[in-house]
Amino acid sequence: MRLGFIGNKDSKGTSGVYRPEEIIDKLDAEYKVTNYNYDIDFNSLGSSSPAALAFCFSKDGTNLYVLAGATRTTARVCQYVLSTPFKLSTAGYQVGRDLIVGALHTTIYSVYINPSGTRLFFGASGAIYSVTFSTPYNLATARTDVKAFYLGTQDSTPSRLYISPDGVKLYCLGTTTFLIFQYTLATAWDISTASYDNKFFSPTTQDTSPQGLFFKPDGTILYVVGITTDTVYQYNLSTPWDVSTAVYASKSKSISAQEANARAIFITPDGLKLYLIGVTGDDINEYTFGTAWDISTASYVRVSANLTDTTPASLFFNNDGSIAYVLGDGSDLLRQFTLSTPWDVSTLALEKSLDLGWWGGTLTGMFFNTNGTSLFLVGSTNDVLIQLDLETPWQVDSVKGYLWNTARGLTFNDSGTILYLIGNAYVQRYNLATPFELHTATYVNQASQLSTSTGQGLSINDNGTKMLVAFGSGGGWASGFTVGQCSVLLGTMTSPYALETLNFDPKEILSLYGQLGTVAQCYSPYISPDGSMLFVLTNGSAGTGRINRYSLKFS
Repeated sequence: MRLGFIGNKDSKGTSGVYRPEEIIDKLDAEYKVTNYNYDIDFNSLGSSSPAALAFCFSKDGTNLYVLAGATRTTARVCQYVLSTPFKLSTAGYQVGRDLIVGALHTTIYSVYINPSGTRLFFGASGAIYSVTFSTPYNLATARTDVKAFYLGTQDSTPSRLYISPDGVKLYCLGTTTFLIFQYTLATAWDISTASYDNKFFSPTTQDTSPQGLFFKPDGTILYVVGITTDTVYQYNLSTPWDVSTAVYASKSKSISAQEANARAIFITPDGLKLYLIGVTGDDINEYTFGTAWDISTASYVRVSANLTDTTPASLFFNNDGSIAYVLGDGSDLLRQFTLSTPWDVSTLALEKSLDLGWWGGTLTGMFFNTNGTSLFLVGSTNDVLIQLDLETPWQVDSVKGYLWNTARGLTFNDSGTILYLIGNAYVQRYNLATPFELHTATYVNQASQLSTSTGQGLSINDNGTKMLVAFGSGGGWASGFTVGQCSVLLGTMTSPYALETLNFDPKEILSLYGQLGTVAQCYSPYISPDGSMLFVLTNGSAGTGRINRYSLKFS
């Protein structure tokens, strides 16, 4: 398949390109671009889709899914049904959904729907995730694989978290109001069912800048650490788990000798050990209680090695003290450590990390459910608390429904066992042990024959022998030749699906720069299964994004 050239004859030189009006006569191709038009202008569809940012088709071309919005941080997904497959002028708007697209990720680049119409995937800055359709191809039935709850109504800087052992009560300390807010989960451990109880507690009489909190497992005692006095304070609750009934117990422990900028605390289930993390020491301090749950009897024991994160934000342990977790705002990492001696922080050793750079803001708090199958994260930029399910309990690298990599474009083979993505520079391949389950993905290799600073999308044909790649404003190179900005490039894999056999031909470029108005960017290249039509999104920004269809014919 050859795409041919579009460009300026006067600058033929080494590029060998031709003006648009000469396409029919001059294209060197097995296929020819005989027509290109704006079959549909997404700017004219009003509130249903203000600007196209990315798109994908169902396999039969009767459903079109468009990422649309004023920006990639606030975009919605819109579904159109085409009465004539792949003919954009027959598209009719059906429904639009938010799907938490803008709430969790700074930038959404790409979308892909699997052949059965049951999963829609999003490529974001730092992560790939999906939503599930209960009715195939019906966006109205989509549910996210991520549960979320907005905490910003009570405090614009939600920070440390605590959830009661039965999963019914949620507490969040906000560092704008310096209040501890109380919520109820209608379904235990499901934060999407949370609601505010209109109850809160202020510990500012003891410390004007409280940072971390923890509860006794029966809900009768609350502990708070502050950085004004560098002290941990103890409060009694006359009604268990009702934070509004908290009263200072006149018991405290100064931690100033160990940490001058504490962030979080954790207490063992038996109430005999306290752990403290802070920014000054960038380590974990361990204390022991003379009397269980009595903070005034705590004494310092030891300290861990340096955590190598300039601003650790939160701390947690698994049930038996053999694993510790540190959430780092400075590194955007959730680090998992093993303790060769349970509960002894001097035996701490880094085991693995979860990269949370996709969050797009300040990470402030984390928590696990009692069996380690759910991880809860909160940040103070988007003020959203999210819940991630773990395939393997207590293992942070087993998050379901996610793959941690930037995907400016993504596509699968039809069986869902191979994933290709293009990030900021290269095309990469992953193999999936379970079809379309991102957490089972294993990195295989990347295409050394191609590099671009602004990869904007890719797709493959049904038998894995052809790959389309879109280059953005920065251009790039492929198989030894330079590719100009805003170009679509066709490559061949001589061994199906094998990136190491991918090669590109300088004759197989569609250059859009300077054509179709003021085109400067192109995204989401796609060829219909029969090879007769090419679709490309141009510009992809507010007020300019539109999808263009090209007809391809044998010469």
